[in-house]
This record gives sequence, structure tokens and C-alpha cells, in this order.
Amino acid sequence: MQRFIYPCAFSLLHACGPEALSASRDPATATQARLVQMLNDELPGVQYVVVNQRGPVFDAALGVRDAKTTEAMRHATLQMAYSMTKAITAIAVMQLVDDHRIGLDDSLAKYVAHPYGNAVTIRHLLAQTSGVPNPLPLDWFEVEGSSFARDEKLREALRKNAQLKHAPGTEYSYSSKVLKQLKTWLWSQAVLKTLSIGKAAAYAIANWERLTRFVADPRIPLDNNGTERGIRGPVVGRRNHFGSKSERGTEVAATSYTLIETAKLHGINPAKYLLEAARAADRGKS
Repeated sequence: MQRFIYPCAFSLLHACGPEALSASRDPATATQARLVQMLNDELPGVQYVVVNQRGPVFDAALGVRDAKTTEAMRHATLQMAYSMTKAITAIAVMQLVDDHRIGLDDSLAKYVAHPYGNAVTIRHLLAQTSGVPNPLPLDWFEVEGSSFARDEKLREALRKNAQLKHAPGTEYSYSSKVLKQLKTWLWSQAVLKTLSIGKAAAYAIANWERLTRFVADPRIPLDNNGTERGIRGPVVGRRNHFGSKSERGTEVAATSYTLIETAKLHGINPAKYLLEAARAADRGKS
């Protein structure tokens, strides 16, 4: 029997409340409609959940879990999450870092007994540069109601793979494979100097260290979409800046934009933040 198994689609809204879904008048209805469209266009079935720090905000189970038998997809349907677990685990770890309960540069040995010494850090694990081997396949799958000796499974895997593949922080062992292939392809295109693709490839190679820095530091996002969204306001309002009248006025506007976007970046209401900042400044003067 042929099965079509799709991993769960998770939208994890870290440190956001339900107001984060207020982009549409009824976000749940809009999301449901989009999922139905996806089912009609390309997918036999899907599980979907949006969560914040308080718990689920919206969830759905639509379509079928088996295209042959047309058995319905349910919330309790087991799915193969594959590498989604890496992203979920990384988010959980970064929340612990934000709460100062662990440190990015803490030794892994502080939290887990292992045979790799003290050089492996939390940062190395998140950045896929630890050198810890990946002993696949592993039968780390637990069915509800069954007994699963998770700790013993981990100890067994560590005993059988007691040697690091490389010194921590010296090589990448996840994203780097694709990046190395990409760089090889870019070099093959960079020789086409008179063509647009050659110029683009040469530019990417010249900036390779900066473009790939996200692999070594989990705090750096894969893209700059957040920055692009952050500068959209100033760009859209650029014509209004002609009313600044002076260089000093422009500097004040730039400072205001910086404060507002920084507050947004940290999940703080900009209006409340600026009001409290003004009150604090006033108290300081008095």
C-alpha cells in the first residue's frame, strides 16, 4: 500500500501573543482557506498548528492520511517530522538562552555526560559544527503507550560513536555540504565574466564568508527579510523626510526609527516603550 506521509507544518510564533495573527480580520478562517487550497492544488493531507508561549493558537487536520484508502487525516495521526525536530529543539534551546538558564558557550558536558571532552559547546551543536557523529539509522521512534528507554538509547549511541568526526568549530556537517556544492557551482559560473550570471557568481564568491556566517552562529538568520521589513517604513515615508528642514531633524528621525524598530524586534510595543522612555528621561532630569 502506497502512503503519502507529510511532516507536520509548524509555525512557531516565539514570544508573540495572539495579536501576532491580527494581520487579517479572521486569521483562523484565512489560514483554513489557504490549507484547503493547498489540498486542492498539491497535497493529499496536512496537519497544521500555530503555537505561542501559552500553547496552541490554531490547529487543523485536513485531507487524507492515505491516498489509496482515503483514510481521513486526524489530529492524532502520527507523522514523520524528520528534520523539523532540529528547528523545534533549537528554538527551545534559544528560549533557555534568553532566560539565562544556559549559555551558548557553555560546555555540553555541563548538561549531558558524553565521551567528547569539554570542547563541544551548545553553540557548536546549534551551528552543526560540533563534530559529534550522526549515527543513522536510529530507532528513536516512540509509539504512544509503548515503553522507550530514551536515556539508555542515548548512552548506547554515545558508546558506539565515541570519536568526534572533527575538532569542534572547524567544520560544518549539515548545511555545509550544500554550501560546498553551491560554491563549486559558483566557481564554474564566475569564469563567464561577460554574462550577468558570471558577475553574480563572482560577487557571491567575494562575499562568501559574510554570506555563510549564519552557519557558524545560530543567532544570525538565513536571510535578511527581517531587516528588509524593518526599513520598509522609512523607505515608504522617505518623501515625508523632506520636511525635516535640517540635518539635525533628519538625525532625530533616524534615531526614532531605530528605537521603534528595535522595540519591535524584541516584541515590545513601541508606543509604550517610547512613553516609558520619555517618563524615565523626565524623572532623570528632575
